[in-house]
Amino acid sequence: MTRTVPKPLRAAALTLCFAALAPVAAADAATDYEIKKAAFNVSVEGVQRTTWATNHVGSGGCDGSAQGSGKETVRFTSRATKVNAMTMKGLSAPVLSKPGAYVDAAPKLRGTVARQGTITAEPGGECGGAGGGSIPRDCGTKSFKGVKFPLSYRLSAKPKDQLDFRPDFVDDPFKNCPSGGYAFPTLVRTNEGDYMRTELPREELFDKSLGKIIVIARGKETETSGEHTYVTTIRWVVTFERIR
Repeated sequence: MTRTVPKPLRAAALTLCFAALAPVAAADAATDYEIKKAAFNVSVEGVQRTTWATNHVGSGGCDGSAQGSGKETVRFTSRATKVNAMTMKGLSAPVLSKPGAYVDAAPKLRGTVARQGTITAEPGGECGGAGGGSIPRDCGTKSFKGVKFPLSYRLSAKPKDQLDFRPDFVDDPFKNCPSGGYAFPTLVRTNEGDYMRTELPREELFDKSLGKIIVIARGKETETSGEHTYVTTIRWVVTFERIR
């Protein structure tokens, strides 16, 4: 027996059909692109230490001799910052962004710089100037804040999924305290010239069973030339606490 559906009922049947198919189509699209999302509160902390020494033997004239040494310790931290994470098929690295915006999330570092240094220099002689001993120093411990720490992955990193540690600079809080090596506001982000190992695999980033992920990275820069020596080490701890 053939049954004819009246036009109004036929239109309603088609609407229900499309409504039923829409979620399936959206799910298929998400599956095709393999889109994954997550959200975190991210905090940063760390410490950087530098020791240095110089022993320059001048050749006379404008080139005077100078000797000095010193050390510095930088301690920094940040408040928790909300970060969205996303990845999809074809991306070389996950994307970390500020909620509601397509820009890098950027926790702000704050902390202290403890610096001590001495230097003794010959008077300038025919070039003018005075010996280093006559210059008032402002060494000691000073605070800083507002150093932005953009959160992102290094593109095309090998091995893959390496965080990129590139804090912005602020003004040096010291005006006249001798320093050497990697003195603040420079914060080391390599290990003897190579990138630090900063893995955060996307499999962990989007694993909802992991409530907290901690990335620990260590860097070091040194120089041991005839006149100048320094050692700068740094330890970063970046904590991702999952929101969803």
